[in-house]
Amino acid sequence: MGTHAAGAAGVTFFFVLSGFIIYWSFRPGMSVRGFYRRRVLKIYPMHLLAALAFVVVASVPLSRLVVWMPNLLLVHTWVPKWTTVGGLNVPAWSLASEMLFYLSFPLLLPLIMRIPTRRLLLAAGLLMLAIIALHTAYYLWVPGPKGITNTLRHGCFRVRPPRSSNCTPIRAGSPNPISRFRCRTG
Repeated sequence: MGTHAAGAAGVTFFFVLSGFIIYWSFRPGMSVRGFYRRRVLKIYPMHLLAALAFVVVASVPLSRLVVWMPNLLLVHTWVPKWTTVGGLNVPAWSLASEMLFYLSFPLLLPLIMRIPTRRLLLAAGLLMLAIIALHTAYYLWVPGPKGITNTLRHGCFRVRPPRSSNCTPIRAGSPNPISRFRCRTG
């Protein structure tokens, strides 16, 4: 199993496990506000500590709110811009996904509870078919990189030359964005 496949499997396992924990932590009779409070208190303090560490170690430009504020609020993956997603703590994308799960769970639970027990398997099957249809439609009709490969490796982002006046473009379609510029040294 390659590194990308192992990583994707690990992320999938993490989200399945998270789904179980979300359901398990929502106790009968618990208020939605109590659920949100427990989830935020479980995740957010450590996230703030990690964000503080990134600000100190990586010298994040605090004057540019767009770089760090969405990450701090765990909504940075909700806007598909690289400067927003990668602004502060890139691995926190999974926490932003968790927060979306937490926000949607109490809203979807009453609908799920209305499904009769004898039809749960059918409902799960229909949900899987809907997910497969959405992924297939996305893959076929949405432009952009496909799969889980590193998009930087294939030159999908514009790369600027180094801050040197002695650099010239090699060719526009170069598969490696780093090698798009030839720079004279000395």
